[in-house]
Amino acid sequence: MDRTLGRRITAAVLVLTVLILLMAGMGSLGMTSAALQGVEDLYPVEPIESGNGSMELLQTPNDPYFRNQWGMQTIGMETAWDQGLTGKGVTVGIIDTGVHAGHPDLKGSNMVSGYNYLNNNHSTDDTEGHGTFVAGIIGAKRNNHIDIAGMAPEATIVAMKCFDGNTSIVGDAVKAIRSCVDDYHCNVINMSFGAPEDVDILHEAVQYAAGKGVIIVASAGNEGTRTLYYPAAYNETVGVGAVDANKRVASFSQQNNSVFVVAPGSSVVSLGADNNSVKTGSGTSFAAPFVSGLAVLLKQMYPNMTLADFKNILIASSQDLGAGGYDIAYGNGLINVPEAITQAKIYFGDSREEGCPSAGYRDVPGNAWYHQYVDYALSHQYMTGTAKNVFSPDGTVTRAQVATILYAKKGKPAIGKSTSFGDVKQGQWYYDPVQWCSGYGLVAGYPNGNFGPGDAITREQLVAILYQFAQKEGKNTWNLGNLSRYSDASSVSNYAVPAMRWAVSIGLVQGTDSRTLSPKKTATRAEIAVILKAFDEKVGA
Repeated sequence: MDRTLGRRITAAVLVLTVLILLMAGMGSLGMTSAALQGVEDLYPVEPIESGNGSMELLQTPNDPYFRNQWGMQTIGMETAWDQGLTGKGVTVGIIDTGVHAGHPDLKGSNMVSGYNYLNNNHSTDDTEGHGTFVAGIIGAKRNNHIDIAGMAPEATIVAMKCFDGNTSIVGDAVKAIRSCVDDYHCNVINMSFGAPEDVDILHEAVQYAAGKGVIIVASAGNEGTRTLYYPAAYNETVGVGAVDANKRVASFSQQNNSVFVVAPGSSVVSLGADNNSVKTGSGTSFAAPFVSGLAVLLKQMYPNMTLADFKNILIASSQDLGAGGYDIAYGNGLINVPEAITQAKIYFGDSREEGCPSAGYRDVPGNAWYHQYVDYALSHQYMTGTAKNVFSPDGTVTRAQVATILYAKKGKPAIGKSTSFGDVKQGQWYYDPVQWCSGYGLVAGYPNGNFGPGDAITREQLVAILYQFAQKEGKNTWNLGNLSRYSDASSVSNYAVPAMRWAVSIGLVQGTDSRTLSPKKTATRAEIAVILKAFDEKVGA
């Protein structure tokens, strides 16, 4: 029989082709077949006694079992957390035994019940423990004084239940992969399982996901042999082997060309399927989520990162172990989170000079169109971040923020006559700026006596305020241009027409495209940074 045809028949029958959860050791969780690689018993970690005193390292999580998470420390996770990387905005699919979303260290996280392919419903709770263990490594809450710290605690986790024991059929995994892509729009998929046979429909599903920009991470297998397991052996995945706490390849880890990188996988600490349980486990199953977690963090930084991009970054950043260069035991080396972040910035043209004002802001990459303008606003102390390491360039600009910017631009003068606004109280960060702007005649309150500090500013409102500011400062505001080239010029409010004509004539603002002015569009923080630099250059600081 033709080998390809034989594979298709096998895949169609499904019951003849199984997927195997890739954990090391012999099983005691209800799976007893050593031929199917078995399962290591996940035994509870002994409670850690708290010492007296309150000293702690900066950015070291307060989660009580973090000190037992040697894997997180070995790959340098604290550096990523220090840079504000949490996985926010990234979705990762976990195709496994489900996830026990009720675990206290997962409660409050962004958990989504995908689908249960065993019972054909959306109940994806985990009674086996494998999927919850994987999910804990990626997404356990951090700094909540509970159990462990996950790599990307703000990532969205989609639980796909295909296993209720050690094995599953290929067809269920295929459907889960496609659903992760089409229904749940996952950016990353973790697959801690493998089949000893290359099955066409599995490969086609993986190719489909990769073609959609999804990064697929798969465990390499636990026989300690050179046998290939799929999907890790496909070029469209990142195959992961395991190392121990001494950075030595684990005895159970496969050694073959499917190993692209290695990650912590021996005596790893994570969550169990019972409430309040913390367990340890070994296997390439538990090395894979470390790589998935890194993919999530880099996807947060660079949403358009492809599988090829990720592989190139891994090659450039992983710690070479074993024989020099690539080898079948360690692949391209042990993942290194800080170096991966650095290499990603270089790879995407995001390297910034030392002393760059925006260097601490992870959402202001060096190749962003607004980078130089944000640098200008920060260096002149016109603007600050919205949170630690966050500038929010696409965020809206509020009335309070505009008042604060102009107050800083004026040099934070003494407050003269104060105005009573019902929603502006002493002690609020914007109290002095609002009082000054009101007294200077730049911004008025509403008829109801409120100022509306949190109300977003539109492009025409921002221009009108700057027009008033220029006049108060004695600047030339006589040049009034023609707005006729913009198709939406008639939508500019009457009060803002002179200001918009002035701003367009001196190049203070431009259209959102060559024919559209978008006066009613909400102004973004990046846009105001551009306008502030242009104001100083064209009107005068």
